[in-house]
Amino acid sequence: MSVGSFAGCPAPTTMSIGSSVTSRTSAPWFDGNEMLASGSEYICARWKVLISPNPLVGPDRVNKNDNHSNLGFQHEGDEFRRWAQNNLKDNFFVICGDRHWQYHSVDPGTGLHELSAGPGSDRSALGSPGEDKTYHRFHRVGGGFVSVSVEPSASGSRLVLRHHDTKGAVVYESALGG
Repeated sequence: MSVGSFAGCPAPTTMSIGSSVTSRTSAPWFDGNEMLASGSEYICARWKVLISPNPLVGPDRVNKNDNHSNLGFQHEGDEFRRWAQNNLKDNFFVICGDRHWQYHSVDPGTGLHELSAGPGSDRSALGSPGEDKTYHRFHRVGGGFVSVSVEPSASGSRLVLRHHDTKGAVVYESALGG
């Protein structure tokens, strides 16, 4: 499988099927200093959002082994969360898909925030590991979507994160910043 460059960073030219682009052997290109160099427009933005197809914080069900929030890719997940903590501080969060429930989690080790949009229908809402107060600020087995807005505040701006049900009603709201 051929791999191109990401954000101007050199990437390996080949990678075996089933390996991870952030594994120890494939990840010399995964360097926060190159991916989001100091002074770049990305690192200087007040708010940074990563839209990820799968979770980086979770938690996930114990029988799952296919994403960065469980044991299957724990090394890569730990490495990314530490990198985000050291380089992006409190103004960075993740919105993920590939969950059949909605949540707002905060990684207890790094403070990384993650919101799961949940499924698009209530019929597809299932399989949650259950609420875990160590991680969850919000947990709901239901369909819907996430919305994000930047609003003025005394400190410049605040980020408002909302979970909606399938009809658009707000079921959870949290604000980051002043």
